[in-house]
Amino acid sequence: MKKIFTIILLVFISQHFFAQSYLINKTLIWNTPSFGHKIYSSSSNDRSYLNISSRHNSSGYKDIITITSDRRVGINTETLFSQFNIISPKNSDNNGLIYGANLAPMFTLGDKKYSKNLFLLQTKVYSNILGLHSYAYKNNTRDWSEGTIRLSSCIDATTYKQNNWWNNLNWIDFIGNAGGIDFGIGTNEPVVSIRKDPNNLNIRGEISITNESGNVSNNGCLIYGQNKASMTTFGDKDYSKKLLLVHTKINGSYLGLHAYAYKKSNSTVDWSDGTIRLSSQVDNYYYEPNNKWNNLNWIDFIGNAGGIDFGIGKNDPCVSIRKDPNILSVRGTIKAEEIIVTKPGTADFVFEKNYKLRKLSEVELFINKNKHLPDVPSAKQMKAEGTSLTEMNKLLLQKIEELTLYTIKQEKALKEQSNILKEQRCALNNKDAQINNLKKDIKIMNENIQKLSEAINKLTK
Repeated sequence: MKKIFTIILLVFISQHFFAQSYLINKTLIWNTPSFGHKIYSSSSNDRSYLNISSRHNSSGYKDIITITSDRRVGINTETLFSQFNIISPKNSDNNGLIYGANLAPMFTLGDKKYSKNLFLLQTKVYSNILGLHSYAYKNNTRDWSEGTIRLSSCIDATTYKQNNWWNNLNWIDFIGNAGGIDFGIGTNEPVVSIRKDPNNLNIRGEISITNESGNVSNNGCLIYGQNKASMTTFGDKDYSKKLLLVHTKINGSYLGLHAYAYKKSNSTVDWSDGTIRLSSQVDNYYYEPNNKWNNLNWIDFIGNAGGIDFGIGKNDPCVSIRKDPNILSVRGTIKAEEIIVTKPGTADFVFEKNYKLRKLSEVELFINKNKHLPDVPSAKQMKAEGTSLTEMNKLLLQKIEELTLYTIKQEKALKEQSNILKEQRCALNNKDAQINNLKKDIKIMNENIQKLSEAINKLTK
Protein backbone atom coordinates (compact mmCIF):
# COMPACT_ATOMS: atom_id res chain seq x y z
CA MET A 1 0.00 0.00 0.00
CA LYS A 2 2.87 2.39 0.80
CA LYS A 3 4.36 1.73 -2.63
CA ILE A 4 1.00 2.50 -4.32
CA PHE A 5 0.64 5.92 -2.73
CA THR A 6 4.29 6.75 -3.18
CA ILE A 7 3.77 6.18 -6.90
CA ILE A 8 0.59 8.28 -6.83
CA LEU A 9 2.40 11.19 -5.19
CA LEU A 10 5.29 10.96 -7.65
CA VAL A 11 2.83 10.99 -10.54
CA PHE A 12 1.11 14.06 -9.14
CA ILE A 13 4.42 15.87 -8.65
CA SER A 14 5.78 14.93 -12.10
CA GLN A 15 2.58 15.87 -13.89
CA HIS A 16 2.22 19.24 -12.11
CA PHE A 17 5.78 20.34 -11.55
CA PHE A 18 5.16 23.68 -13.21
CA ALA A 19 1.63 24.09 -11.84
CA GLN A 20 0.80 26.43 -8.98
CA SER A 21 0.98 24.61 -5.60
CA TYR A 22 0.50 25.75 -2.01
CA LEU A 23 -0.41 24.35 1.44
CA ILE A 24 -3.49 25.72 3.20
CA ASN A 25 -4.91 24.32 6.50
CA LYS A 26 -3.62 20.75 6.14
CA THR A 27 -4.36 20.76 2.37
CA LEU A 28 -1.82 20.33 -0.43
CA ILE A 29 -3.10 21.60 -3.78
CA TRP A 30 -1.79 21.40 -7.36
CA ASN A 31 -3.87 23.78 -9.37
CA THR A 32 -4.23 25.03 -12.96
CA PRO A 33 -7.13 26.87 -14.58
CA SER A 34 -8.47 23.69 -16.23
CA PHE A 35 -7.65 20.91 -13.75
CA GLY A 36 -6.26 20.32 -10.31
CA HIS A 37 -5.45 17.82 -7.58
CA LYS A 38 -5.36 18.13 -3.84
CA ILE A 39 -4.46 16.06 -0.80
CA TYR A 40 -6.11 16.99 2.47
CA SER A 41 -6.71 15.48 5.89
CA SER A 42 -9.70 15.50 8.21
CA SER A 43 -10.93 13.64 11.28
CA SER A 44 -14.05 12.35 13.04
CA ASN A 45 -14.77 10.92 16.46
CA ASP A 46 -13.42 7.46 15.70
CA ARG A 47 -10.84 7.93 12.91
CA SER A 48 -8.80 10.36 10.79
CA TYR A 49 -8.86 10.59 6.99
CA LEU A 50 -6.37 11.27 4.20
CA ASN A 51 -8.20 12.20 0.97
CA ILE A 52 -6.91 12.60 -2.58
CA SER A 53 -9.25 14.65 -4.78
CA SER A 54 -9.24 15.73 -8.41
CA ARG A 55 -11.04 18.02 -10.83
CA HIS A 56 -11.03 18.32 -14.61
CA ASN A 57 -12.64 21.18 -16.53
CA SER A 58 -14.67 22.07 -13.46
CA SER A 59 -14.30 24.10 -10.32
CA GLY A 60 -15.40 21.38 -7.89
CA TYR A 61 -13.16 18.63 -6.53
CA LYS A 62 -14.24 15.02 -6.21
CA ASP A 63 -12.63 12.59 -3.76
CA ILE A 64 -10.82 9.80 -5.60
CA ILE A 65 -9.05 7.94 -2.78
CA THR A 66 -9.73 7.96 0.96
CA ILE A 67 -7.38 6.37 3.52
CA THR A 68 -8.29 6.11 7.22
CA SER A 69 -6.25 5.72 10.39
CA ASP A 70 -7.85 2.28 11.02
CA ARG A 71 -6.41 0.95 7.73
CA ARG A 72 -9.45 1.31 5.51
CA VAL A 73 -9.27 2.40 1.87
CA GLY A 74 -12.05 3.79 -0.30
CA ILE A 75 -12.08 4.54 -4.03
CA ASN A 76 -14.82 6.90 -5.20
CA THR A 77 -16.53 6.56 -1.82
CA GLU A 78 -16.28 7.81 1.76
CA THR A 79 -18.57 5.03 3.02
CA LEU A 80 -16.08 2.49 4.32
CA PHE A 81 -17.86 -0.69 5.40
CA SER A 82 -14.84 -2.98 4.93
CA GLN A 83 -11.09 -2.71 4.62
CA PHE A 84 -11.21 -2.07 0.86
CA ASN A 85 -14.20 -0.30 -0.76
CA ILE A 86 -14.80 0.60 -4.40
CA ILE A 87 -17.76 2.41 -5.97
CA SER A 88 -17.93 2.64 -9.77
CA PRO A 89 -18.86 6.08 -11.18
CA LYS A 90 -22.15 6.21 -13.02
CA ASN A 91 -20.42 7.03 -16.30
CA SER A 92 -17.71 4.34 -15.99
CA ASP A 93 -16.85 2.07 -18.90
CA ASN A 94 -17.04 -1.73 -19.00
CA ASN A 95 -13.48 -2.42 -17.81
CA GLY A 96 -14.60 -3.53 -14.35
CA LEU A 97 -14.04 -2.29 -10.81
CA ILE A 98 -10.60 -3.89 -10.63
CA TYR A 99 -8.30 -4.48 -13.60
CA GLY A 100 -4.91 -6.09 -13.50
CA ALA A 101 -2.42 -7.99 -15.63
CA ASN A 102 0.28 -10.29 -14.24
CA LEU A 103 3.12 -9.97 -16.75
CA ALA A 104 5.42 -12.39 -14.92
CA PRO A 105 6.74 -15.11 -17.24
CA MET A 106 4.90 -18.44 -17.49
CA PHE A 107 6.47 -21.63 -16.16
CA THR A 108 6.13 -25.27 -17.19
CA LEU A 109 5.18 -28.17 -14.93
CA GLY A 110 4.84 -31.55 -16.63
CA ASP A 111 2.82 -31.21 -19.84
CA LYS A 112 1.26 -27.86 -18.87
CA LYS A 113 2.20 -24.21 -18.74
CA TYR A 114 1.04 -22.07 -15.81
CA SER A 115 0.73 -18.37 -15.15
CA LYS A 116 1.61 -16.75 -11.85
CA ASN A 117 -1.27 -15.95 -9.54
CA LEU A 118 -3.81 -13.57 -11.06
CA PHE A 119 -5.10 -12.73 -7.60
CA LEU A 120 -4.62 -13.96 -4.06
CA LEU A 121 -6.95 -13.43 -1.10
CA GLN A 122 -6.18 -14.95 2.27
CA THR A 123 -6.92 -14.81 5.95
CA LYS A 124 -5.06 -16.23 8.92
CA VAL A 125 -6.86 -18.83 11.03
CA TYR A 126 -4.79 -19.78 14.09
CA SER A 127 -1.35 -20.61 12.63
CA ASN A 128 -2.54 -21.48 9.12
CA ILE A 129 -3.51 -19.37 6.15
CA LEU A 130 -6.87 -19.98 4.44
CA GLY A 131 -7.23 -18.32 1.10
CA LEU A 132 -8.41 -18.18 -2.48
CA HIS A 133 -6.28 -17.70 -5.56
CA SER A 134 -6.59 -17.83 -9.33
CA TYR A 135 -4.24 -18.63 -12.19
CA ALA A 136 -4.27 -19.72 -15.84
CA TYR A 137 -2.90 -22.92 -17.37
CA LYS A 138 -2.94 -24.78 -20.68
CA ASN A 139 -1.59 -27.86 -22.39
CA ASN A 140 1.81 -27.26 -23.99
CA THR A 141 0.44 -28.14 -27.44
CA ARG A 142 -2.46 -25.66 -27.34
CA ASP A 143 -2.97 -21.95 -27.72
CA TRP A 144 -3.81 -19.75 -24.71
CA SER A 145 -7.26 -19.10 -26.22
CA GLU A 146 -7.98 -22.74 -25.30
CA GLY A 147 -6.42 -22.37 -21.88
CA THR A 148 -8.15 -22.66 -18.52
CA ILE A 149 -8.68 -20.20 -15.66
CA ARG A 150 -8.67 -21.97 -12.29
CA LEU A 151 -10.19 -20.55 -9.11
CA SER A 152 -8.84 -22.55 -6.19
CA SER A 153 -8.91 -22.57 -2.40
CA CYS A 154 -5.81 -23.26 -0.29
CA ILE A 155 -5.07 -23.81 3.38
CA ASP A 156 -1.51 -22.51 3.60
CA ALA A 157 0.10 -19.51 1.94
CA THR A 158 3.28 -21.51 1.36
CA THR A 159 1.37 -23.94 -0.84
CA TYR A 160 -0.10 -21.46 -3.31
CA LYS A 161 1.63 -23.33 -6.09
CA GLN A 162 -0.06 -24.65 -9.18
CA ASN A 163 1.45 -28.13 -8.86
CA ASN A 164 0.78 -28.52 -5.14
CA TRP A 165 -1.78 -31.00 -3.78
CA TRP A 166 -3.41 -28.31 -1.63
CA ASN A 167 -4.23 -26.48 -4.81
CA ASN A 168 -6.86 -29.18 -5.31
CA LEU A 169 -8.66 -28.53 -2.03
CA ASN A 170 -11.65 -27.05 -3.91
CA TRP A 171 -11.41 -25.64 -7.41
CA ILE A 172 -13.35 -24.46 -10.45
CA ASP A 173 -11.90 -24.57 -13.98
CA PHE A 174 -13.27 -22.23 -16.67
CA ILE A 175 -12.11 -23.88 -19.91
CA GLY A 176 -11.32 -21.62 -22.87
CA ASN A 177 -13.30 -21.37 -26.12
CA ALA A 178 -16.50 -22.21 -24.25
CA GLY A 179 -15.01 -25.62 -23.48
CA GLY A 180 -17.04 -25.96 -20.29
CA ILE A 181 -16.67 -25.75 -16.51
CA ASP A 182 -15.15 -28.36 -14.18
CA PHE A 183 -15.53 -28.59 -10.41
CA GLY A 184 -13.02 -30.45 -8.24
CA ILE A 185 -13.05 -31.39 -4.56
CA GLY A 186 -9.82 -32.75 -3.11
CA THR A 187 -8.64 -34.51 -6.29
CA ASN A 188 -7.06 -33.66 -9.63
CA GLU A 189 -10.00 -35.20 -11.49
CA PRO A 190 -13.21 -33.13 -11.62
CA VAL A 191 -16.24 -34.44 -9.73
CA VAL A 192 -18.63 -32.38 -11.87
CA SER A 193 -18.17 -31.36 -15.52
CA ILE A 194 -20.42 -29.11 -17.56
CA ARG A 195 -20.14 -29.24 -21.34
CA LYS A 196 -22.12 -27.75 -24.20
CA ASP A 197 -21.61 -30.86 -26.37
CA PRO A 198 -22.15 -33.80 -26.31
CA ASN A 199 -23.30 -33.98 -22.67
CA ASN A 200 -24.48 -31.08 -20.57
CA LEU A 201 -23.63 -32.41 -17.12
CA ASN A 202 -21.32 -35.23 -15.99
CA ILE A 203 -21.14 -36.19 -12.30
CA ARG A 204 -18.54 -38.67 -11.04
CA GLY A 205 -20.28 -39.77 -7.89
CA GLU A 206 -23.70 -39.92 -6.26
CA ILE A 207 -26.53 -37.40 -6.63
CA SER A 208 -28.73 -36.56 -3.66
CA ILE A 209 -31.78 -34.38 -4.29
CA THR A 210 -34.39 -33.37 -1.69
CA ASN A 211 -37.31 -31.01 -2.11
CA GLU A 212 -37.56 -29.88 1.49
CA SER A 213 -39.42 -26.66 0.74
CA GLY A 214 -42.49 -28.45 -0.60
CA ASN A 215 -42.65 -26.07 -3.55
CA VAL A 216 -44.05 -27.60 -6.72
CA SER A 217 -42.38 -26.84 -10.05
CA ASN A 218 -42.40 -28.82 -13.31
CA ASN A 219 -45.25 -30.92 -11.89
CA GLY A 220 -43.28 -31.57 -8.72
CA CYS A 221 -40.28 -33.22 -10.44
CA LEU A 222 -36.95 -33.32 -8.63
CA ILE A 223 -35.17 -33.68 -12.00
CA TYR A 224 -36.55 -32.21 -15.22
CA GLY A 225 -34.86 -32.30 -18.61
CA GLN A 226 -35.60 -32.01 -22.32
CA ASN A 227 -33.41 -33.23 -25.22
CA LYS A 228 -34.20 -31.12 -28.31
CA ALA A 229 -31.55 -32.75 -30.54
CA SER A 230 -32.80 -33.89 -33.95
CA MET A 231 -34.20 -37.41 -34.38
CA THR A 232 -32.34 -40.23 -36.17
CA THR A 233 -33.90 -42.82 -38.49
CA PHE A 234 -32.86 -46.48 -38.40
CA GLY A 235 -34.83 -48.87 -40.60
CA ASP A 236 -38.55 -48.15 -40.23
CA LYS A 237 -38.25 -46.21 -36.95
CA ASP A 238 -37.39 -42.69 -35.82
CA TYR A 239 -35.25 -42.45 -32.68
CA SER A 240 -34.56 -39.57 -30.30
CA LYS A 241 -31.15 -38.88 -28.83
CA LYS A 242 -30.45 -40.17 -25.34
CA LEU A 243 -32.80 -38.87 -22.65
CA LEU A 244 -30.79 -40.50 -19.86
CA LEU A 245 -27.34 -42.07 -19.62
CA VAL A 246 -25.72 -43.43 -16.46
CA HIS A 247 -22.87 -45.94 -16.43
CA THR A 248 -20.02 -47.38 -14.41
CA LYS A 249 -16.64 -48.69 -15.53
CA ILE A 250 -15.83 -52.35 -14.74
CA ASN A 251 -12.54 -53.91 -15.90
CA GLY A 252 -12.15 -51.55 -18.84
CA SER A 253 -15.75 -51.82 -20.03
CA TYR A 254 -18.82 -49.77 -19.23
CA LEU A 255 -22.03 -51.13 -17.74
CA GLY A 256 -24.83 -48.64 -17.83
CA LEU A 257 -28.42 -47.66 -18.37
CA HIS A 258 -29.87 -45.26 -20.93
CA ALA A 259 -33.26 -44.13 -22.18
CA TYR A 260 -34.54 -42.85 -25.52
CA ALA A 261 -37.81 -42.49 -27.45
CA TYR A 262 -38.80 -44.07 -30.76
CA LYS A 263 -41.79 -44.47 -33.07
CA LYS A 264 -42.56 -45.87 -36.49
CA SER A 265 -41.22 -43.50 -39.16
CA ASN A 266 -43.04 -42.07 -42.17
CA SER A 267 -46.41 -42.73 -40.58
CA THR A 268 -49.30 -40.78 -39.18
CA VAL A 269 -48.43 -42.00 -35.70
CA ASP A 270 -47.83 -39.02 -33.43
CA TRP A 271 -45.05 -38.95 -30.85
CA SER A 272 -47.76 -39.20 -28.19
CA ASP A 273 -48.14 -42.79 -29.44
CA GLY A 274 -44.39 -43.34 -29.42
CA THR A 275 -42.40 -45.48 -27.03
CA ILE A 276 -39.89 -44.67 -24.29
CA ARG A 277 -37.25 -47.40 -23.94
CA LEU A 278 -35.13 -47.88 -20.83
CA SER A 279 -32.21 -50.13 -21.77
CA SER A 280 -29.06 -51.56 -20.19
CA GLN A 281 -25.72 -51.57 -22.01
CA VAL A 282 -22.33 -53.26 -21.67
CA ASP A 283 -20.13 -50.66 -23.38
CA ASN A 284 -20.51 -46.90 -23.79
CA TYR A 285 -19.63 -47.20 -27.49
CA TYR A 286 -22.85 -49.12 -28.05
CA TYR A 287 -25.28 -46.57 -26.68
CA GLU A 288 -27.11 -46.45 -29.99
CA PRO A 289 -30.74 -47.49 -30.60
CA ASN A 290 -29.94 -49.81 -33.54
CA ASN A 291 -27.10 -51.68 -31.87
CA LYS A 292 -27.45 -55.27 -30.68
CA TRP A 293 -26.20 -54.32 -27.22
CA ASN A 294 -29.30 -52.23 -26.92
CA ASN A 295 -31.17 -55.53 -26.51
CA LEU A 296 -29.31 -56.63 -23.39
CA ASN A 297 -32.26 -55.86 -21.10
CA TRP A 298 -34.96 -53.31 -21.88
CA ILE A 299 -38.37 -51.97 -20.91
CA ASP A 300 -40.67 -50.22 -23.41
CA PHE A 301 -43.31 -47.79 -22.12
CA ILE A 302 -45.75 -47.53 -25.04
CA GLY A 303 -47.52 -44.20 -25.52
CA ASN A 304 -51.20 -43.49 -24.90
CA ALA A 305 -51.39 -46.22 -22.25
CA GLY A 306 -50.51 -48.79 -24.94
CA GLY A 307 -48.82 -51.04 -22.42
CA ILE A 308 -45.37 -52.11 -21.22
CA ASP A 309 -42.99 -54.60 -22.88
CA PHE A 310 -39.98 -56.31 -21.29
CA GLY A 311 -37.12 -57.72 -23.37
CA ILE A 312 -34.14 -59.88 -22.47
CA GLY A 313 -31.39 -60.37 -25.07
CA LYS A 314 -33.50 -59.97 -28.23
CA ASN A 315 -35.76 -57.54 -30.08
CA ASP A 316 -39.02 -59.38 -29.37
CA PRO A 317 -40.46 -58.84 -25.89
CA CYS A 318 -40.57 -61.81 -23.54
CA VAL A 319 -43.28 -60.21 -21.38
CA SER A 320 -46.03 -57.81 -22.51
CA ILE A 321 -48.60 -56.02 -20.37
CA ARG A 322 -51.71 -54.66 -22.08
CA LYS A 323 -54.94 -53.16 -20.88
CA ASP A 324 -56.96 -54.88 -23.62
CA PRO A 325 -57.53 -57.69 -24.56
CA ASN A 326 -54.90 -59.47 -22.44
CA ILE A 327 -53.44 -58.20 -19.21
CA LEU A 328 -50.19 -60.20 -19.25
CA SER A 329 -48.51 -62.09 -22.11
CA VAL A 330 -45.43 -64.25 -21.49
CA ARG A 331 -43.43 -65.79 -24.35
CA GLY A 332 -41.88 -68.61 -22.37
CA THR A 333 -42.32 -70.51 -19.13
CA ILE A 334 -43.75 -69.09 -15.91
CA LYS A 335 -42.19 -70.44 -12.73
CA ALA A 336 -43.82 -69.62 -9.42
CA GLU A 337 -44.16 -71.09 -5.94
CA GLU A 338 -47.87 -70.41 -5.98
CA ILE A 339 -50.48 -68.80 -8.23
CA ILE A 340 -53.78 -67.59 -6.77
CA VAL A 341 -56.64 -67.01 -9.23
CA THR A 342 -59.30 -64.63 -7.94
CA LYS A 343 -61.81 -65.51 -10.69
CA PRO A 344 -61.74 -69.33 -10.87
CA GLY A 345 -64.00 -71.43 -13.09
CA THR A 346 -66.25 -73.96 -11.31
CA ALA A 347 -68.08 -77.08 -12.51
CA ASP A 348 -70.46 -77.72 -9.63
CA PHE A 349 -73.33 -77.73 -12.11
CA VAL A 350 -72.41 -81.37 -12.76
CA PHE A 351 -73.96 -82.26 -9.40
CA GLU A 352 -77.27 -80.61 -10.20
CA LYS A 353 -80.22 -83.04 -10.48
CA ASN A 354 -81.07 -81.87 -14.00
CA TYR A 355 -77.50 -82.41 -15.30
CA LYS A 356 -77.53 -84.93 -18.11
CA LEU A 357 -74.61 -87.29 -17.65
CA ARG A 358 -73.63 -89.05 -20.83
CA LYS A 359 -73.68 -92.80 -20.92
CA LEU A 360 -70.23 -94.34 -21.05
CA SER A 361 -71.15 -95.97 -24.30
CA GLU A 362 -71.83 -92.52 -25.76
CA VAL A 363 -68.49 -91.27 -24.42
CA GLU A 364 -66.76 -94.22 -26.01
CA LEU A 365 -68.37 -93.51 -29.37
CA PHE A 366 -67.36 -89.77 -29.14
CA ILE A 367 -63.74 -90.62 -28.28
CA ASN A 368 -63.45 -93.14 -31.11
CA LYS A 369 -64.77 -90.55 -33.55
CA ASN A 370 -63.09 -87.26 -32.35
CA LYS A 371 -59.99 -88.46 -30.46
CA HIS A 372 -60.67 -86.23 -27.44
CA LEU A 373 -63.15 -85.99 -24.57
CA PRO A 374 -66.53 -84.31 -25.02
CA ASP A 375 -66.55 -80.56 -24.14
CA VAL A 376 -62.70 -80.44 -24.22
CA PRO A 377 -61.08 -78.54 -27.16
CA SER A 378 -59.00 -80.55 -29.57
CA ALA A 379 -55.21 -80.30 -29.77
CA LYS A 380 -55.54 -78.48 -33.10
CA GLN A 381 -57.87 -75.88 -31.59
CA MET A 382 -55.58 -75.35 -28.55
CA LYS A 383 -52.57 -74.79 -30.80
CA ALA A 384 -54.42 -72.28 -32.98
CA GLU A 385 -56.30 -70.34 -30.29
CA GLY A 386 -54.29 -70.99 -27.14
CA THR A 387 -55.65 -72.29 -23.88
CA SER A 388 -57.37 -70.42 -21.09
CA LEU A 389 -56.10 -71.83 -17.81
CA THR A 390 -59.33 -70.83 -16.07
CA GLU A 391 -61.48 -72.53 -18.73
CA MET A 392 -59.21 -75.57 -18.85
CA ASN A 393 -59.30 -75.94 -15.06
CA LYS A 394 -63.09 -75.72 -15.26
CA LEU A 395 -63.24 -78.46 -17.94
CA LEU A 396 -60.83 -80.71 -16.02
CA LEU A 397 -62.88 -80.25 -12.87
CA GLN A 398 -66.04 -81.01 -14.84
CA LYS A 399 -64.54 -84.26 -16.10
CA ILE A 400 -63.33 -85.19 -12.60
CA GLU A 401 -66.82 -84.58 -11.23
CA GLU A 402 -68.35 -86.62 -14.06
CA LEU A 403 -65.90 -89.42 -13.29
CA THR A 404 -67.00 -89.19 -9.67
CA LEU A 405 -70.63 -89.62 -10.72
CA TYR A 406 -69.68 -92.55 -12.97
CA THR A 407 -67.81 -94.10 -10.03
CA ILE A 408 -70.78 -93.62 -7.70
CA LYS A 409 -73.08 -95.27 -10.26
CA GLN A 410 -70.70 -98.17 -10.71
CA GLU A 411 -70.41 -98.59 -6.95
CA LYS A 412 -74.21 -98.75 -6.62
CA ALA A 413 -74.41 -101.31 -9.44
CA LEU A 414 -71.67 -103.43 -7.89
CA LYS A 415 -73.41 -103.29 -4.53
CA GLU A 416 -76.70 -104.46 -6.07
CA GLN A 417 -74.93 -107.27 -7.87
CA SER A 418 -73.19 -108.24 -4.62
CA ASN A 419 -76.51 -108.42 -2.80
CA ILE A 420 -78.01 -110.61 -5.57
CA LEU A 421 -75.01 -112.89 -5.44
CA LYS A 422 -75.33 -113.12 -1.68
CA GLU A 423 -78.99 -114.08 -1.96
CA GLN A 424 -78.20 -116.62 -4.64
CA ARG A 425 -75.42 -118.01 -2.51
CA CYS A 426 -77.84 -118.40 0.43
CA ALA A 427 -80.32 -120.14 -1.84
CA LEU A 428 -77.63 -122.50 -3.08
CA ASN A 429 -76.58 -123.19 0.46
CA ASN A 430 -80.19 -124.13 1.31
CA LYS A 431 -80.40 -126.44 -1.68
CA ASP A 432 -77.12 -128.06 -0.68
CA ALA A 433 -78.55 -128.73 2.79
CA GLN A 434 -81.69 -130.22 1.25
CA ILE A 435 -79.58 -132.40 -1.02
CA ASN A 436 -77.52 -133.56 1.94
CA ASN A 437 -80.70 -134.35 3.85
CA LEU A 438 -82.04 -136.29 0.85
CA LYS A 439 -78.78 -138.16 0.62
CA LYS A 440 -79.10 -139.09 4.28
CA ASP A 441 -82.67 -140.16 3.73
CA ILE A 442 -81.65 -142.22 0.67
CA LYS A 443 -78.88 -143.85 2.68
CA ILE A 444 -81.29 -144.74 5.44
CA MET A 445 -83.75 -146.07 2.87
CA ASN A 446 -80.97 -148.10 1.26
CA GLU A 447 -80.04 -149.50 4.65
CA ASN A 448 -83.67 -150.37 5.38
CA ILE A 449 -84.06 -152.01 1.99
CA GLN A 450 -80.97 -154.08 2.70
CA LYS A 451 -82.33 -155.16 6.01
CA LEU A 452 -85.70 -155.96 4.47
CA SER A 453 -84.03 -157.95 1.73
CA GLU A 454 -82.08 -159.99 4.28
CA ALA A 455 -85.24 -160.66 6.26
CA ILE A 456 -87.10 -161.89 3.18
CA ASN A 457 -84.22 -164.17 2.31
CA LYS A 458 -84.41 -165.77 5.79
CA LEU A 459 -88.14 -166.33 5.48
CA THR A 460 -87.92 -167.99 2.10
CA LYS A 461 -85.38 -170.57 3.21
